[in-house]
Amino acid sequence: LGYRRDLIMKIEQSIVEESIEHDHIIENLKQHIKNFQKFLTEDYKKACAKVSKTEKVYAELVAKNSEFLVYVSTLTILNNILFKLDAIRSVLKMYRSYLVFVAPLSWRQQHDETLRGKVQSIQFESGQFATDNDLVETLDIAR
Repeated sequence: LGYRRDLIMKIEQSIVEESIEHDHIIENLKQHIKNFQKFLTEDYKKACAKVSKTEKVYAELVAKNSEFLVYVSTLTILNNILFKLDAIRSVLKMYRSYLVFVAPLSWRQQHDETLRGKVQSIQFESGQFATDNDLVETLDIAR
């Protein structure tokens, strides 16, 4: 009977100790759950803030990209105009050199910078007959 009471007391003691340990574990579990929920809430807020910031940066990037495309298209248009003007200039230079070549000598002596003040005939200036290419070279016309 005494042995049985000892066993019952030990079992009751063990139940009390396990109950205390169980309560302690439950408290720790509740604290861990609270901490985890707090972590999830804070992490969610940080993630939302980063997503918001990312969306804002993306919107700015899209705006800058659109602005860049406008600049590129404007630059392309200006380059096309510039190339067209350069082609026209080349044609006009060719016409100018032709018109200066066929102009009367008196007009050329007054208006052509390379012949101003000269009285000799340009055909015999160098002692040789000037060909078309020689004449264009003596007129100092940029080609």
